[in-house]
Amino acid sequence: PMTIYGDWFLKLIDPKVEGILRFSEFVNLVVVVAMMGKEEMLRFVFTQIDKKEIGAIKVVDFSEAVMKIMENDPGLLTYHRLNDMAEKFRNPDPYNDLYYPSFLKIYDMSKMWMNPLFRFQIRVRQAILGETFWIKQQEVFMDAREKLKVKRILF
Repeated sequence: PMTIYGDWFLKLIDPKVEGILRFSEFVNLVVVVAMMGKEEMLRFVFTQIDKKEIGAIKVVDFSEAVMKIMENDPGLLTYHRLNDMAEKFRNPDPYNDLYYPSFLKIYDMSKMWMNPLFRFQIRVRQAILGETFWIKQQEVFMDAREKLKVKRILF
């Protein structure tokens, strides 16, 4: 069965969601998923919840997305608890409840809701070339980025 984050990752490489995954798209997907650091993964999730692409998300959209992310880990975090955490950092603006810095504060309060995505990433890494390979590739990439003084682009 497909998960909400499975759909998100597929849309990264197949925006039209044609339903056919070419080998080159599969390779692209593996590299994108395997090379994401924590910050990229968090930014990726935020952008997927921000369907209007305005840089802000509604508390209800956040809570619903997280509950879907955690659908195979029931009981770890309740919808009510998520809403309480989100309300704590909610922007007073009635149209845009959570901006990215608030989203990060919620993550810092309770990291467990991202575990399914990180486990998915680990499984991808282990299945394709091994986790050690991908961790080394991330280090090489980060070193090259630092030497070239290239800014990090987060979705």
